[in-house]
Amino acid sequence: MDKRLKLGLGLIFISVIAFAALKLLSQEVKKSPSIIQNDKIAPRTSLVNKIKQKDDSNDSVKTKQRSSKEKSFHQIIKKFSQVELRQMKTKNFTSLLEELKLVPDMVRSRSGKGRMTIIRTINNLPGTRYIHAQFFGKDKKEFIQHLSFEYKKGDYAFEEVTSMVKENYPIISSSEYRNHKFIQWDLDEDYHIWIKELNKEDMQNDPFNAYDLKNDIGNIRVTIEMKIH
Repeated sequence: MDKRLKLGLGLIFISVIAFAALKLLSQEVKKSPSIIQNDKIAPRTSLVNKIKQKDDSNDSVKTKQRSSKEKSFHQIIKKFSQVELRQMKTKNFTSLLEELKLVPDMVRSRSGKGRMTIIRTINNLPGTRYIHAQFFGKDKKEFIQHLSFEYKKGDYAFEEVTSMVKENYPIISSSEYRNHKFIQWDLDEDYHIWIKELNKEDMQNDPFNAYDLKNDIGNIRVTIEMKIH
């Protein structure tokens, strides 16, 4: 047989086999399982899109965790928790505020037979508000009776604050008391700590802090105070 004829027949045979293989592969792809949503067949690209959306969502959470207000609040909690409550005095407390670039404002007055000192701040860190501390006594007998500070309300703000408190303070888990947007733990036999999402009534009746009740969205307050025995 002529060599050219043999070569031509060989090429035709190879083309037929290739076409059959491609057709078989196409049929197998059509038979492959698909994702079923609401009794409708969804293309496989929807899974890719869902994964991408999930990754984007995780990125947004990470970005939220790195927001300036959360960084500020974490700095405050971390700084305050470094000093044991029984060792907290007006002097080292004002030093902590200054390390945070906050300007303390101190007022002293008589309370019964002793002295009360109230320390607040003239400025605030982003997303935070109303640092308020009350001390009784003086010199070696001085002790902190109350410390509170606030975090701007927002999506998951209560959960963020709760997580930061548990991370930095030696809470006694077995003492936990929880109600709607309120949670409290003992720190030791003398002090406890609580977190509350302030409502309109809380803001209206606050004896120290001023709020715009028409426009203020509210805050999350963390309070550390002596127990009443």
